[in-house]
Amino acid sequence: MKTSKIPGLGRFGLFIDDLHYKDITPELWNEIATLYLDNLVVIIRDCDFTLAQFEELTLRWGDGTSTFLVNITKKYGFTDVFQFADNMAKLDLTDEEKQWFRAVDKVKATDIDPEKAAAVRVTSRRDENGDFTGMFPDGELLWHANESGNFLFAPSVVFYGYEDIVGSSTGFLTTTDWYEEQTESFRSELDDMILVHSFTKNRFTPELSEDEQQVIIKNNMCPERCELPMVMQSPGGIKGLHYTITSTVSGIKGATDSEFKKITDSINETLFVDKYIYDHWYTSRDLCFFDNTISLHRRQGDLSKGRLGYRIQHNLRYIQRVDSLYLKEPWKSQYIKEVNEMNNILGFNDARFPAFNSY
Repeated sequence: MKTSKIPGLGRFGLFIDDLHYKDITPELWNEIATLYLDNLVVIIRDCDFTLAQFEELTLRWGDGTSTFLVNITKKYGFTDVFQFADNMAKLDLTDEEKQWFRAVDKVKATDIDPEKAAAVRVTSRRDENGDFTGMFPDGELLWHANESGNFLFAPSVVFYGYEDIVGSSTGFLTTTDWYEEQTESFRSELDDMILVHSFTKNRFTPELSEDEQQVIIKNNMCPERCELPMVMQSPGGIKGLHYTITSTVSGIKGATDSEFKKITDSINETLFVDKYIYDHWYTSRDLCFFDNTISLHRRQGDLSKGRLGYRIQHNLRYIQRVDSLYLKEPWKSQYIKEVNEMNNILGFNDARFPAFNSY
């Protein structure tokens, strides 16, 4: 195994080359986990993992998560997602909730495991009826972070560029170096700043048309107005900005619209620059692990060849160094409490996986 610095991304980002599944031991995978926590973005180039191996190795670090399943289980008064699934046929779900389950049925990676895959397909490939078979089938994706307007957002994402991936890219932006380069006075302002998040259709997916795709995106990204601190820490304890200005951020608490625009325009001018960005244009089957707390990602390029990838949004509870992604109270203590509740609801220690009714 060889490592080298990714260009851009400030002082973060690491390539891993010459890594083969046959050589992976528990000790080596733990070493790679440490490299990931320290570098925010790790790209294993020319990866030879099968889909099952990709999922199994990812889940050694943490569990696949879904804030939607947590929220809907609580809404209907069940203690865990298995009880919800067992009683789902009896419930009077809203049309939007039914749409969510229909859409997820189409994108979940049943080619990895018919019932309990943590991954979803991200692809432009369509079935014989012209319907989508994966998330984000059309167009570029602007800067965003998964579940960014959710209090319990997933802190990590992995994307496996698997087939027909050449000609497209996944881009990354890290915020820590920018944050540390600010004056002490402005850092103090950022530390105290609370961002307002809300969902706007097609804001970071300008070319996406299907209503069912929008239902998934809304309920994953920001199902309702939410206020979250600007400054957080990654699972590795690295401090930076949770700043999804092109996807869910819609205001600053206590600021007028003109003040919000003035502040964010100033930040954008110096943050969205080459030294903090790296766009990874695929040349082979590459596996990208990336922070979803204080970093952003985007997609560019050609999808016409049937680009196929697999994505897992997940926690890092087996390797993380911090108890909470939040540094400020009451968010910090509330996060610890609600993460424990989330673990119980999703049954991460349960060998079963619920089968949901299709609508």
